[in-house]
Amino acid sequence: MIFFKKYFFLFAVFTFSIFYLFSAWVADDAYITFRTIENFHNGYGLRWNIDERVQSYTHPLWMLNLLIGKYLIDDLYYLSLTLGYIYTIATIYILFLLYHFELKIFLLSLLILFSSKAVLDFSSSGLENSLSYFLISLFFYTAIRLKDHKYYYITLSITLSCMFLNRMDLIIPVLPFAFFTFFYQAYKNREINKSIYYGVIGFMPVILWSIFSIYYYGSFFANSIIAKTNTGLPSTHLQIQGLKYLYSNILYDPFTSIFIYITTTYAIFSKKHFNKLIGLGLILYIYYLVHVGADYMYGRF
Repeated sequence: MIFFKKYFFLFAVFTFSIFYLFSAWVADDAYITFRTIENFHNGYGLRWNIDERVQSYTHPLWMLNLLIGKYLIDDLYYLSLTLGYIYTIATIYILFLLYHFELKIFLLSLLILFSSKAVLDFSSSGLENSLSYFLISLFFYTAIRLKDHKYYYITLSITLSCMFLNRMDLIIPVLPFAFFTFFYQAYKNREINKSIYYGVIGFMPVILWSIFSIYYYGSFFANSIIAKTNTGLPSTHLQIQGLKYLYSNILYDPFTSIFIYITTTYAIFSKKHFNKLIGLGLILYIYYLVHVGADYMYGRF
């Protein structure tokens, strides 16, 4: 039976590989990170311009993947496509581990993924999305399958730490669950000291990167974040643009948008605490997107 189930995973890999082969691309934004990595490998440090320290990228963990991967694949274009493929396949594998006892749910998950233009478009692109998919799936696997494991808190905190480093706003949808788990639930189970201890250890990569970023770049935030949050425009202008982004995504990729809104509504009204917390996180993320004016690339967020 287990051998039979593996065919479903292989089928998923084959199907995705065909989609990836015909849809892979690299966005112009990715070349901002590429230039920084090229400068590093040429001995100028992690800089956009060689004579000034500016953090031009918003995804330190993805940048580090490319930085290290360049020692194996010198061409960053092909390296980014290779990593995008590997991380998306890893995402499918985690979904398989999560639901291989319930193949109908696994197949439904595949249908949702492969029907999403946003997922297929940004599984490549040279941006951090594929790694985000992997970390999100890892978060759900940890929260659902490892909740009774003795290393639950450290595994969860490391996963959350990686999500934050991959892109700061990626952690927004899981913030309610994180606070509930590490404080309220831990206190209720008399494990508050354990949760805080492992939480701090798990977030050491974030702490270390923050120290490095402040020392090396003189700022905790990337330059692009500072620029986008200090536009001088009234907040209502950004919110209108954010709403236009949501509306345009409905036109551009209706299945993904409808699924997100249905899932959010279901989760909020669910009787399970886990679902409610995830639903609250999704609402926070949608609010955040609208508040900051979203993005110019449909489907990226």
